[in-house]
Amino acid sequence: MSETDFQNIGVVGLGLIGGSLARAYQKAGFTVYGSDRNKITLDFVRMTGIIRDTLEAHGFQGLDAVFLAVPPQEAVTWLRDHAKEIPAGTLVIDCCGNKRQICDLGFQLMDETEMTFVGGHPMAGRQVWGFKNSRADMFEGADFVIVPRDRSDIRLLERVKALLRPAGFQVFSVMAPEEHDQIIAFTSQLSHIVSSAFIKSEKALGRDAAAAGGSFRDMTRVAYLNEAAWTELFLENRDNLLAELRRLLEDLGAYEKALEAGDSETLKKLLAEGRFHKQAAEEKAEALRKR
Repeated sequence: MSETDFQNIGVVGLGLIGGSLARAYQKAGFTVYGSDRNKITLDFVRMTGIIRDTLEAHGFQGLDAVFLAVPPQEAVTWLRDHAKEIPAGTLVIDCCGNKRQICDLGFQLMDETEMTFVGGHPMAGRQVWGFKNSRADMFEGADFVIVPRDRSDIRLLERVKALLRPAGFQVFSVMAPEEHDQIIAFTSQLSHIVSSAFIKSEKALGRDAAAAGGSFRDMTRVAYLNEAAWTELFLENRDNLLAELRRLLEDLGAYEKALEAGDSETLKKLLAEGRFHKQAAEEKAEALRKR
């Protein structure tokens, strides 16, 4: 299936992710229909012309895909309420930060309805949120994690990729829900916790901040977050996140002991290990991008 076969898209949730999807597909020539629980936001987006009409008014007939760009619990409720209304030809792709709960439900509903559900996670974002911060180019060159029920369904995977490319996605990974949640606990959720804890030093608010360099800005960028949204993600994935947090605390304890003892050899060894791991991670990521 080619990208030109897709024409009509629905987006549920018109915040940063959903708003950027709506903008990207509208820019690519798609007809976009939208839904948002905030009527003011929904009316504003409709007035901009980015969406043709609301999903409530249009319905799901004739849509090639519906993206669920809402928090996990809201996505679960939406699926339960609307799965039976989705026609057989329409893909439903969620954009939640965790995958186990939403995929368990989505895959179950595929056996009870005509809906085709695929879990998804766009690996792009900003430290701000809301439709006003959405951008049509936010997904240019970005990765997208695809979480299908059957990873051997090549026809479906190619269909999903063809759908996603017009929004700007270029790199695709296929994972199981459990694999995704384990990885994201480390690569994203732990990073946000570390940043949030790091910025709480009194020095961040004093004269010391005037001497802050790039490393300070890099470490604290994602501390500027939507606490309600991230709390939901953290708690839903708390088993994986707790394992990563405990591992980090243990590793930090080794640095603490070396500093307390004035042990330069151990400290150099720990720092060298970190450098080697960073280099290996960058090389692995580059190799994956070239596949």
